[in-house]
Amino acid sequence: MDWVDALPNLLLLQFPSTLMWMLLGSAVALSGGLRASLGAWPLRRGLLLGSLGVLGAWLYARGMVATDGLTQLIGVWALVALGPALSGAYIWLMARAEQQPQAPAFLRPLAQAGRMSLTLYLSQSLICALLFTGYGLGWVGQLTLAQTLGAAGLVYGLQLAGARWWLARHPTGPLEALMQRWLSRPLPPSP
Repeated sequence: MDWVDALPNLLLLQFPSTLMWMLLGSAVALSGGLRASLGAWPLRRGLLLGSLGVLGAWLYARGMVATDGLTQLIGVWALVALGPALSGAYIWLMARAEQQPQAPAFLRPLAQAGRMSLTLYLSQSLICALLFTGYGLGWVGQLTLAQTLGAAGLVYGLQLAGARWWLARHPTGPLEALMQRWLSRPLPPSP
């Protein structure tokens, strides 16, 4: 599939869905209520949430290697429908870990990544598109699972190092600063 074939999916499904979830997540994070409520959830509920998210990721992965359109479509819609459950499970896990008397050291770099999540998400999407799609290196289907996981780990590790470097010099990520300026602008007066 080349980029011309993928463009309708990107413009009509992935971009609006991602933007909606990012803006909703920003509003919820600013309210502060989600962290406290998810952190109080029992282990069983957090594991159920995570299981739904993993199911969505698995269906998406199956759909991306399928040759029939229906399985591919089910994979994309599973990601859209169940992806937020996986995000919620990550938030739940971090909220639970944060409530411990001594927060684990591994959370520090993740906290920095969280301060520039929009920048990292979009840069990760661009990097992975350039690595795996036909308009990049075309590695999709060419690498083993271990190589793919290694590439993903390397990309994320470099992003964590980049986030640490950036945040040592700036209060927030570059795209987060732009979004903050955009969201803090006063609304135009009503006619």
